[in-house]
Order: sequence, then C-alpha cells, then structure tokens
Amino acid sequence: MGVRMHLENKKVSSMYFWIIWLMYALVYMTKNCYSAAMASIVSEGILTKSQTGLITALFYGVYGPLQILGGIYADKYNPGKLIKIGLIGAGIANAIIFFNQNYYVMLIVWTFNAIIQFALYPAVFKIVSSHLESEYRVKGVFYITLSNTMGMVLAYLMAAIVSKWVYNFAVSAAVLFMLTIVFHLACKWAEKYMVPDNQIQEDKRTQIPRQPVSEISTWSLFLKSGFFFLIAVTALRMIVSNCVQTLSATMLMESYDKITSSVGNVLNIFIVVSGVVGTTLVNRYVYPRMFRNEVVATLYLLAIAIPPVIIASFVGKVPVFVVVFCLCLISAILSGAGLVMSHCCATYAKYGKNGLASGVNNALASIAITIQSYGLVTVVDYAGWKIAYILLVILLLIAELCLILSLPLWNKLKKIN
Repeated sequence: MGVRMHLENKKVSSMYFWIIWLMYALVYMTKNCYSAAMASIVSEGILTKSQTGLITALFYGVYGPLQILGGIYADKYNPGKLIKIGLIGAGIANAIIFFNQNYYVMLIVWTFNAIIQFALYPAVFKIVSSHLESEYRVKGVFYITLSNTMGMVLAYLMAAIVSKWVYNFAVSAAVLFMLTIVFHLACKWAEKYMVPDNQIQEDKRTQIPRQPVSEISTWSLFLKSGFFFLIAVTALRMIVSNCVQTLSATMLMESYDKITSSVGNVLNIFIVVSGVVGTTLVNRYVYPRMFRNEVVATLYLLAIAIPPVIIASFVGKVPVFVVVFCLCLISAILSGAGLVMSHCCATYAKYGKNGLASGVNNALASIAITIQSYGLVTVVDYAGWKIAYILLVILLLIAELCLILSLPLWNKLKKIN
C-alpha cells in the first residue's frame, strides 16, 4: 500500500474502514488494561493507585512524544506496515505481563508497548482521512472517533467479567495476534482496488484544491492557523475526560459504601458509553449543523461541561445517581469535543499534513494522560476527590482561554480556504 494511493470504490472503502475501526477499537481496549483493572488491583492490595497510575503514566509519557515521529512516518511510509508492527509488538508485551506480574517488569514491558505503537494511530488516521474513497472520508473521521470510546467500554466490560485482572492481558495478547493476521489479509485485499493519487486532488466537502506538499512550511502552517492553541486544548480536555472515564469506578467505590469494585466497573461502562452518545449527537446536531466553525463549537461544548464537573466534586455528599449522571454528561460532551478536533486535524489533509497533525494532537493527548494517570491520581491520594475535581474545573477554564486565543487565527485559515 503506497502513501499516495486511495480507493475509489465506495463499497470496498466501507468494508476496509470497518475492519480498521474494529481493529483500532480492540487495540484501544488493550491499551487500557491497567486503567480498567485499577479498581480490582487496588481492592486486592496488589498495587496502590499511584503505582498503577505510574505504569499508565510511563506508557503515555513515552508514547506521547513518539506520536509526532509516528505522524511523520505515516505521511511518508506505508501506513499498513506501521500498524502491523504495532500490533505484533503490543501482543508480545501483553503476553509477557500475563506470565510475569513483577512490578518492575510491568513498567519496562509497558514502556516497550508504548514505543512499538508509536505510529499506529497516526497510520490509522492517515488511512481514514486520505486512503478511503473521498466522500467516505468525512464519515470515517467521525466513526474512527467512536472506536476509542468503544475500546474503553470493552476494557471495562472485560475487567468486570474476568475472574482475575491478569486475564485482561491474556485476552489482549490473543486478540492482538489475531488482529495482525486479519489486518494483513485486509490490506492485501484493499490494495487490489487502490489507484494513485493525482498531484492535485479536490476535497469534495470543501471544494478546495489540494496544495502541493513541497510548497508548505509545516511550522508556519500550524503556527498561523492556531493549531498549537488547539492541541493545548486537547491536552487540557483529555486530562478531564480521561479522569472521568478511567477513575470513576475507583472514585465511586471509595466514596459510597455500597459500591464494590465490580459495581463500580459496571457503572463506569455507562460513563464510557455516554461518550459514544455524545459524539453521535455532536456529529448530528452541533458540528457542522449548528456551528460550522470548529473552534466555536468546541468553545461552547467545554463551557457546557463545567457545571457537571462542579457538581461531581461533591461526590460522597450527594446521591450516587446524581454523580453518575454528571459523569455521563461530562463524558458525552468532552468526547464530542474530541470529534471536532479530529475534523480540525483532517483539515490539513489538503496540505499533506494530516498524519502529522493527528500525530501531534495524539501526542498532546497522550502527555495529558500521563499527567492525569500519575499526577492527578497522586493529588487524589493526598488531597481527595473534591480537590481533584476543582482542579479539573480550572483546567477547563484555561482551555476556554486557549480557544478564545486561537479563534482569530483559525478564522483566517477558514477564510483563506
């Protein structure tokens, strides 16, 4: 599969996309093994929240910066091969942890997992936003956003079902090795229908000719479009979103006597599923129907998310159903905002920079997860859930400021386009 190739058959495009969608949803499930198992690990006294959080933090601390390199590779090299390398490496990492639960071994192996997956998501996004049939790409960007949430749902569902938390890793290893075979066969099949890109392609959604890549300065393009403000928003939003989607089971278990780790994981599934609902509603009613400007849409979405975060800070003092409803609402709104940012990254496809834009955006999201997985969990350990949620409100307010600063720059890019 060449870099500058694409499908023109809609049926083939659709089938190829859904194989990729399922593949990435399952990959995302395996990446969240520790987060999903945290409530069980903590309740069994195997590791503390901080220790479990450090493993996840180390993964994303390494994974994040490498996403930029992954984006560069995805724009230059065969994305299918990059994905297969990530799948095989991740399968090996999960298998090792299943057989050896030594804390330091887990730290090293999960860091290796982060390194080997450096280009997996940028390569997926490159295929979705460039290699599918042109009219199908907009749908692809929307649906691929849902794969993250579905992967998270599967992770917590598996954590609630398995009798021992280590079985998460056995299942993940088997799934990843099987995916490698399925994806390899899918790539071979799709290659038969691919045709070379023209030097100038037309984006049917915006009716804008694709710019020759050699004439574009990446730094200048990102700087003048306000992209750096937008990825700062991604980081801040991701800290809040990931906190809600990965720590709620533990928070509910510790705050309410009748909530066990299993019940917490089941409730957490509702919170994560709310992200799918929110993303779907944003796609259908908010962007581009209500707001055609991505920054304006995000500005409103984050503003709406602040009140439920404030209410959730009273966890343990208000009825559990109120807190769970607020957590579901936060998850829905912030997941929808993530979809809008994916459309921002896809905008750079006309400049041949969509792989890099996605990689940089994913890098900031990963760094945010690192901060949340260890830093925020440490805050909870020492200061409690209320202080942690007050901190989340502050982060959302800073994100709003970044959006306001980026708006005039993004508007200029929209006018030029």
